[in-house]
Amino acid sequence: MTTTENGTMFHPESWNNNANLLIVDQPIGVGFSYADHGETVSSSEEAAKDIAALLAIFFENFTKFKGSALHMAGESYAGRYIPLFAAEVYDQNTKLVAAGLTPINLQSIMLGFLKSSQIVALA
Repeated sequence: MTTTENGTMFHPESWNNNANLLIVDQPIGVGFSYADHGETVSSSEEAAKDIAALLAIFFENFTKFKGSALHMAGESYAGRYIPLFAAEVYDQNTKLVAAGLTPINLQSIMLGFLKSSQIVALA
């Protein structure tokens, strides 16, 4: 959508016109994310397990997307956690196949404005 003086209008180059988007606000307790029973995540490794589980559940329940290419993207501090999330999805795929389930078709990761290390940030 594009904002005009008359309101909003269709924008043919919008992301959701060209791809399906699943936006995840994570970890639990930041932004709009919450847990009903006080669960917390204390590390990016724990968050990676949650993301991998979420994706497995998503693709099993929304079968029209099963097998679709998945591209994980993020910016800034995502330079630290997106690679962990992708590695967890990759490792989980072995378990999914062993259970007779469809593996997640992780195709790429995209990172922008990275916060991968202080040394790189200061270079």
